[in-house]
Amino acid sequence: MDGEAEAAPKRRRVVVGQRQRLAAAEAQQDQPSVSESVLAKDLKERWSWGDLSVQAMQALAAKAVKDFENCGAKAPTELQALAKLGSGGIHPNNMRREIMKITEVGCRLPPLQRTALQFKQPWGNQPQLMMLPHEMFSALYENYHEAFKRYVVADANVLQEFWRLQKKHPQFKDHPVVSQASFEPRKFVPLSLHGDGTPAIGVGKIWSRMLTTWSWCSLVGGPAWTKDSQLPIYFLFDETDDGTAATTFLSMLAWSFKVLQEGLWPFADHKGNLYPPTSDLGRKAGSPLAGGWKGVIWALVGDLEYMVSRLNMPHFGQKHNPCGLCKCSGDETSTSWRNCKPTAPWLSMQWSLAEWRSFPDRPKNPLFDSGVCSALSCHMDYMHTKYLGLDPLGFGSVLSLLVNFVLPDSPLANLRCVWEHLLSSYKALKIVERFRGMRKLSLFQRKKLPPKLKGRAMQIQALGEPLLLCWQNFMNKDLEIHLKIENYLKVNLALEKILHATRTEMAMPPDHAEKFKKLAFGLCQLHRQLREHFEGNYFADLPKMHFFLHACLLADVLHPRLTWCFKGEDLQKISRTLAGSCCRAVTGPRAAAKMSQQLRIAWHLRLDRLCGE
Repeated sequence: MDGEAEAAPKRRRVVVGQRQRLAAAEAQQDQPSVSESVLAKDLKERWSWGDLSVQAMQALAAKAVKDFENCGAKAPTELQALAKLGSGGIHPNNMRREIMKITEVGCRLPPLQRTALQFKQPWGNQPQLMMLPHEMFSALYENYHEAFKRYVVADANVLQEFWRLQKKHPQFKDHPVVSQASFEPRKFVPLSLHGDGTPAIGVGKIWSRMLTTWSWCSLVGGPAWTKDSQLPIYFLFDETDDGTAATTFLSMLAWSFKVLQEGLWPFADHKGNLYPPTSDLGRKAGSPLAGGWKGVIWALVGDLEYMVSRLNMPHFGQKHNPCGLCKCSGDETSTSWRNCKPTAPWLSMQWSLAEWRSFPDRPKNPLFDSGVCSALSCHMDYMHTKYLGLDPLGFGSVLSLLVNFVLPDSPLANLRCVWEHLLSSYKALKIVERFRGMRKLSLFQRKKLPPKLKGRAMQIQALGEPLLLCWQNFMNKDLEIHLKIENYLKVNLALEKILHATRTEMAMPPDHAEKFKKLAFGLCQLHRQLREHFEGNYFADLPKMHFFLHACLLADVLHPRLTWCFKGEDLQKISRTLAGSCCRAVTGPRAAAKMSQQLRIAWHLRLDRLCGE
């Protein structure tokens, strides 16, 4: 109608905040795309070492991307890729396959060596993956050269000095490589091969699963963390092996070290099959492996159980030939290993390489049979023979004597008194590696056997000086046996001080080495004398005492710190964590293959970061 006002146009409904959100979305699209992410790199590295599952990694990345969106920012594409794993978390079973594709991009480490090994039933014949030393050595030189200079060999002059010192080593004379006139000391890198078993699944349980890990490192590399210098080769679950798989693997390992000795890419694989001329390995055949650098296996390290079970070395508990380094006996005769005097007959009965090769009953395994090393390459581990061998028996006996005889109250009350004194010494000496507490007598007392202190190697190593101060505080200075125990602890501490003072040397200087050897023999003699005084109830002896002396005898040739197993034990911890991560869906050989795949990525990420620093 004419009198009616025209209808007002309808107003567009706008949801509160819609304009702001649209503007933020447009601004986000205009932002430059950032590809790299510090968080994404850290998440991938944690996953590769087994600290995070791939599902947890994806969930954390997705939450980080959500935070970016809530702030009106665009997440880095590297982080977005992790958040999209498994269709954004919908299909978790696909995540591992997808992350392997992502992390493979840019990896400059060689592909894993793939071979089939025969295992126990029900596993049977299974494909296995391993990182062979000659391929890793070459990749470090070619693709991660900064890491090669830092952790493999920094200076050719260091090599020349190392091989000069090794002329006194028992395996130097008649060695197939280093004793030759054509030997170039400035080109050969001495390598150490570590092997050991550790419970990887069900740690502390009766059904725990043992895992044997092999790794190698340079003996002339710079100081480094285990993740930087101890390179893994292969993992083997002990329950799956009847001896066939380990023997085949050691044959491949011997071939790989043989290639390293020659310093040239091989024309054929470990079985003698020629590489096709058009393949990558075929094209490289005959060319230098690492710019003229070569490697020679110089030290085999591990605990005594590993050397017996995997290298077929003589069992240390047998009466006849219990040692692979000398011709001592395990009985009570004059040639017994129990003779710890500097004039002991077994000192003049040590094997030479020529004698060992002609001995018909010598230990045999693929490494020894190939000639790349021998039983004389076995270096007795100072950590296992002293900190986990001799010291637990000695320190446990001292603690037991303190709480049961020296102090006046009940054993538990005396133990509290001893612990308070040890704790005050820990603080005064600023010792970090401490025992957490000593509340139970079972820490060092056994029901039917002489006392033996339980603990980690570093804890026992650090206990020497506090225990000496504790004994001096409570001992009776009028008793000869108390004075002898004090002397025993003083000699032990003096050994550790020399070891620490020369820690940066490849070998101990002659004066330090001579004193170190005298103290080592003196320590073992005192241990034996104390055992005889207490009629075997305290200070028990064990074969590790003999192997401890072998480790000390080479102090002027190769420093005990270069061949002790602390780095190898650190790698065992990494192996346990990684095994726990890889054994959630599979077990046995398949889990070992997953571990190798994941650790290859871990090493690439680690080396890539080191070279970029």
